[in-house]
Amino acid sequence: MLIVLTFPLWMQALLTIGGALAVTFTLRLTISRLPVGPRLDRARDAASALRQPATAFVALTLAMSGVEVINEYHRAGADAGREAGVLERLYRDSEAYGGAEASAFSTALVTYVRAVIDDEWAAMQEMHEHPGTKALFDQLFATSHQMHAADSREQIWLNDIIGQLNLAADLRRARISHAQANMPWIFYMVAIGGSMVVLCYASLLPPGPGAEPVLAGYALVIGLTILLVVSLDLPFSGTHGVKADDFKAVLENICLKTSC
Repeated sequence: MLIVLTFPLWMQALLTIGGALAVTFTLRLTISRLPVGPRLDRARDAASALRQPATAFVALTLAMSGVEVINEYHRAGADAGREAGVLERLYRDSEAYGGAEASAFSTALVTYVRAVIDDEWAAMQEMHEHPGTKALFDQLFATSHQMHAADSREQIWLNDIIGQLNLAADLRRARISHAQANMPWIFYMVAIGGSMVVLCYASLLPPGPGAEPVLAGYALVIGLTILLVVSLDLPFSGTHGVKADDFKAVLENICLKTSC
């Protein structure tokens, strides 16, 4: 199931919406070939009675999961933006601090930001943390420990640098956590299984001129809702995944001041 979450949007749409339509009309065709009689009538009566509660259950499940993945998607984007802002402030603070140690810290920070853009973002699309980028972040801490304040002014700047670096570590952990989190497999089993039951009940609608559009509507709504969950379940993957634009903007701002 995880590999589907990394597919392009058009392929996800083909699998979800196309699959729902194909299942619906395959069931409809199969049922239309059954012999007409009391048994089929009883099945249609039962389906008519059960379709509404089953539809409500599936709709509630999909709606709640849709809200959850949308909120998670926005949290991931917001946290990534905050992390980029913290890194930019770290660079400004280190430049204001001055000295050889601060210069080494600034260089390490630029290297880390480049690695996040070039290496780690691709790894996060596959739900991984890039070990080389993690090592570069650890190097930031090691470099900051070599900075020593000579007076109260430098101590203020150094305290702020350490505080911002700890905040960056928290936001980095949150970003990696967002990249590795996805809906549990049991949700997809319940959602797909429940949708199949609803589509089966809908396929038992009595034949008539308006039956097929109703069936298509059922399938389309279910397919679109599942597509929403699938396309946003991994916030850094897929066509609409969170991009590294905030980190690129930070790097551009830094490069405007230096020759990086």
